[in-house]
Amino acid sequence: MKKVFDNHLLFLQINQSVAALRHVFAALRMFVCKFPNAFFQGQADLCGPFCYEVLKCCNHRSRSTQHEASALLYFFMRKNFEYNKQKSIVRSHLQLIKAVSQLIADAGIGGSRFQHSLAIINNFANGDKQMKNTLFPAEVKDLTKRIRTVLMATAQMKEHEKDPEMLVDLQYSLANSYASTPELRRTWLESMAKIHARNGDLSEAAMCYVHIAALIAEYLKRKGYWKNETNQTTSMLLEEEHSSDSNQLLISMGAKSLFSMGWPAFQSITPNIMEEGAMKEDSGMQDTPYNESTLVEQLDLCVDYLWKSERYELIADVSKPVIAVFEKQRDFKRLSELYYRIHRSYLKIAEVVNAEKRLFGRYYRVAFYGQFVGFL
Repeated sequence: MKKVFDNHLLFLQINQSVAALRHVFAALRMFVCKFPNAFFQGQADLCGPFCYEVLKCCNHRSRSTQHEASALLYFFMRKNFEYNKQKSIVRSHLQLIKAVSQLIADAGIGGSRFQHSLAIINNFANGDKQMKNTLFPAEVKDLTKRIRTVLMATAQMKEHEKDPEMLVDLQYSLANSYASTPELRRTWLESMAKIHARNGDLSEAAMCYVHIAALIAEYLKRKGYWKNETNQTTSMLLEEEHSSDSNQLLISMGAKSLFSMGWPAFQSITPNIMEEGAMKEDSGMQDTPYNESTLVEQLDLCVDYLWKSERYELIADVSKPVIAVFEKQRDFKRLSELYYRIHRSYLKIAEVVNAEKRLFGRYYRVAFYGQFVGFL
């Protein structure tokens, strides 16, 4: 199937006349119509390249080619929706967002031609009478809105390179637009953390790393990382039911970590963490090499910035879930270091509360009211 599809896609990768492209789009429509399971089931190795090449055609200088490419993309998303029994377009949503991020770097898309193609796709969704009473038009609108946010924020970032507040705000918009794709969202959260650290906003940098940790925990939860672990723990308990090694049994029982809750495990740290629940699940999502060790690394970075910003109260909340990870690994050295860190944080809290020497940032919103507002 991949060899046949690659032959079809080759016509979009090599420059063609506008007349030839019209036939290529028709052939691809037929391919998607006849073999939807090749695109929407299993790995996304066909879906990803398809989205990339057709999106590139949406930026074509010929208006007729733009229209044909937009129509093909709309048809593709509709087929995805029908294949999922009219529930969602998760596969095409994820792959199109990833393709846009690649094209920004490769082809510099985002001008008026591409915006015109997005408008055509929206018009198709609004005018499709068969889909009027379904979730499909809203899904398409949400996707095109996210793509526009990515394009706009990327373009504006060059203009505001020397304005750290505006730059971080634009990066936050990008991170939210990539909420459904963990690897892309993590990239922008890390970039935000570095800018915050460079500007001395250490508390904000710590929050970025909390969000990255919550993102990884949510991803692992949805991938069934702890489910397999729980099954292994259960089998160990059955095997050791008559064993005299009570210590090993205790370690096995404590193996299930708070991280298995996903993003809610971090809700006591910040209410904003629920943003990490916006991740979209898809069986064809490329496996990102995340594990508990990656998660713990992010929390270590978070604690480092919490120390420097004197946010001692949060250090225990961030550190406690890690205890179960080290207990499971029987890493007693790191356990002792972790308990000592929590101990020191509590001592620091008592010290600063008594001394009353901490000075946190305070922010005020100023608004003008009255008839002279316009003049001011």
